[in-house]
Amino acid sequence: MRPLAEPPWPDSLDPDLPGHLRRLGGEFFCLPLGGSGAVREASPGWDRLSDACVDGPMHGPSANADWRVTDHRKDRVTLALEYPEAFPIRWIERTIALAADRPRVDITVRIEARTTARVPAAFHPILRLPLAQERLEISADFALAWTYPGILESDCMACEPGQQFINLHDAPGRHGGRIDLHRLPLGPPTEDVVLMGGMRRPVRAAFHDESFVLDIDWNREQLPHCMMWIHDRGSDAKPWAGRYRGLGREPMAAAFDGPWSLSVGPNPLNAAGYATSVLIRPHAPAQLTCALAVAQL
Repeated sequence: MRPLAEPPWPDSLDPDLPGHLRRLGGEFFCLPLGGSGAVREASPGWDRLSDACVDGPMHGPSANADWRVTDHRKDRVTLALEYPEAFPIRWIERTIALAADRPRVDITVRIEARTTARVPAAFHPILRLPLAQERLEISADFALAWTYPGILESDCMACEPGQQFINLHDAPGRHGGRIDLHRLPLGPPTEDVVLMGGMRRPVRAAFHDESFVLDIDWNREQLPHCMMWIHDRGSDAKPWAGRYRGLGREPMAAAFDGPWSLSVGPNPLNAAGYATSVLIRPHAPAQLTCALAVAQL
């Protein structure tokens, strides 16, 4: 069973690329999540997605830096990463543990703060997209979903920007009509993002051609949402070159992948009562968890 994506380029492709792009696959942790990028025609209230503010590194040091192994056993590994002094985070520790009785991995992240602050955060598993159309079935139970509030640079978007919907089967399609996001891939080259707010249960991905399912579970009190990033040959820019195929299913507390200040400041999501950041305090480490488990259909 191979549920997670791998990049079609070698890790040594370009040392100037951010670490998360050189190794874009599997699951990684984002703190702070986002950083913004090339977005046109931002929806009302989302102007900062289109301004010149781009934080670096994209998705924070945790997604790009080399971690230090602090403990390594047969069934688990613990890693640590110290943050630059400019961040309110002092260090983070990440433990990845394998279950003894089934194919399941449990991930725990502890965050030690320098100062009291709010930060956007997310786990970032990327699922492998099957070759055949509509052979990956996504199940998700959420309160309300938003399409991306602007036009992504490649404009291979499947959904109309700046819209809301309540069911993956019935999302607003680009330039009109409706589109079904619960069965992927869609077919044409795609680059799109939707945010499912107020997740009620774990998300499930059923790989019908291989007859197995992947369940992703996490502590939804702290990370109440899940962002779905669909990248199916949707960019010809380096390193993508029209080759990358993956589906990000990202448990999160953030305002999409915008500038960090957008997630911790006023934005349309938290104005509607949807948390877009995690509170961290000195001397009281925050703890976030995520579990990935596979089973046969």
